[in-house]
Amino acid sequence: MKQSSAQATITIDKKYIQPGIVTAYSLIARTAVFESLAILVCNSTTSLKEIELEQLQALKRYAEKSIRTEIYFLEEPVLPTYSSLHFNETIFYKLISSSLIPTSTDIVVNFDAGILFGKLANNRLRFWFDSFIAAGKAIGCIGTNLPTHSHLQVIKTSKYPAGSVLIFDSRFQEKRKRMIQLLLAFLGANRANKAVYGEQDFIATELDDTYIHFFDHPNDYQLQFLGAHPDSDNGFQQEMISYLEFTDISLYKNPGRFKPWVEEISDVRKRPFLQARREAYNAIKLDIPLIQNSTHEGKQLDQTLLTFFSQINNIVLSR
Repeated sequence: MKQSSAQATITIDKKYIQPGIVTAYSLIARTAVFESLAILVCNSTTSLKEIELEQLQALKRYAEKSIRTEIYFLEEPVLPTYSSLHFNETIFYKLISSSLIPTSTDIVVNFDAGILFGKLANNRLRFWFDSFIAAGKAIGCIGTNLPTHSHLQVIKTSKYPAGSVLIFDSRFQEKRKRMIQLLLAFLGANRANKAVYGEQDFIATELDDTYIHFFDHPNDYQLQFLGAHPDSDNGFQQEMISYLEFTDISLYKNPGRFKPWVEEISDVRKRPFLQARREAYNAIKLDIPLIQNSTHEGKQLDQTLLTFFSQINNIVLSR
């Protein structure tokens, strides 16, 4: 049986350049299942600082030694500047990235910035690719038990999707176009501002199992929350998870609002990311950045503008 070809994609904006670099380096160092790597930057080249452009170009030079790599910049955004705490324009472009970025592979796999890859990543990803192609669906993602969150009035999928890894089948162009139409309607009806879990809420409430192939949540995919995180019954609570070495693991991520690269909190669970960052920046020959404070800036989406953006052909990418 011929193995499916795959392109890895990481969608970032200027606030996520640092974790994007770390994820790209980790993917290059620990996986061998991708033919190419594409990084979509949801900013124009003129809106980025010179040092940010230099970091991205240094990453490209380093990555091209191992894998065909392109970095695309969004020169003319289709959406106006838009963000809420949980659904922003980067999530929008992440969902449509497989239709934006040229590819000759069977599938496109979008990873969240901040994901790290362990020694079992190759086996896990290859298993996902094969089962996804066999299922014949447009999108693949990890499925978890359906939540009981009150903000979700209607759930159309049999499981609740995890958005950190999304797999797209390049063959199903019509289904992907339909998904974009649903996504624009989701934004236009202002439902995105009510989304608590971003793209996960969109997939669960707007798509269904005819689109989605769910993978069972693997026990070698480690999620570690930092600090306090919201719990529907108990308010905020501390979730204690011991420090994890990269053994017997496929993927690792710190989810939630506290990010290991922006929050000035002392937590042993930050160590995998900080170690990976040190390794990545040393290999690429970049200065390790100072820890930043996180900010959340929101702007109401101009719904009238959305009527002009029913086709993604308006988007202009540059390299």
